[in-house]
Parts: sequence; C-alpha cells; structure tokens
Amino acid sequence: MLYLRGSKIFDRIYIILILLFATTFYQPIAMRVGNFLFTKKNQNIQVLDTNVTMDILYKGRQSIYLKKPNLSRAVKYRYNEIKLLEI
Repeated sequence: MLYLRGSKIFDRIYIILILLFATTFYQPIAMRVGNFLFTKKNQNIQVLDTNVTMDILYKGRQSIYLKKPNLSRAVKYRYNEIKLLEI
C-alpha cells in the first residue's frame, strides 16, 4: 500500500483489482479468460500422418494440448507427434 496524499484512491484501485482477479477462481469465468488468452481456433495440424483441423488450447514446453470441435476433452500430444501446417 502506498503512503501518499490521496492514497485512498490507490487503496480502492488495489482492492478492485484484487476482487477482479479473484473472480477467475470461478470456473466459468476462468474458462472464458483462459480461452481468450491461450486458444487458437481452427488450426490445420498433421497428427500421426493425418491432417485435421483442431483448436490449440495451450502450448507447453514439451507438449501441446489440442481439442477437436466435437470432443469435450483436450488431448495432449508431444511436439514430435504433431506438425503445425501453415495455410
């Protein structure tokens, strides 16, 4: 917290930001924020010698998480199992 004149303004902004970030513990909001930040829709990918269109949910250091539009779960692949195709 800041010890300045008008520090009540900074205190209120700080509390509002804490409450805003705490809303991401609520799963529907967290899913929307995560999809907005990380998801890339309709990417052409070659998975085990077949070309498919999938959504990239997250790229990690050693693996990538993909989701087909008709599935409700994500599938984890290692980078040596897939190839991203450029359009």
